[in-house]
Amino acid sequence: EEAEWTIRRAMQVSPYDERLYRVLLQAAETMGNRLGLHAAMAELHFVATDGAIPWRGPRTRPGTMRPSSSLHPRTVALFHELAGADMPATRGDPSRL
Repeated sequence: EEAEWTIRRAMQVSPYDERLYRVLLQAAETMGNRLGLHAAMAELHFVATDGAIPWRGPRTRPGTMRPSSSLHPRTVALFHELAGADMPATRGDPSRL
């Protein structure tokens, strides 16, 4: 949670730095926060495209995301790696996710 707070402060200074979003994705996954993981990606998608391309939402399967050409391939790959197919998050319980 402290890492997320720190990352969010850095994003206020540099809102378009995609590296910060990658760290935010990792922090959300570490906390077992599946919705936070998808929300961070949706936020990045919105920022990178100025809201022009709709995000399909947190229930979209990882393999079905249509990444914007604005996103770096490393970011998209990290998201797919962290989101996984049907595996529970690091500290997550599938029944509550």
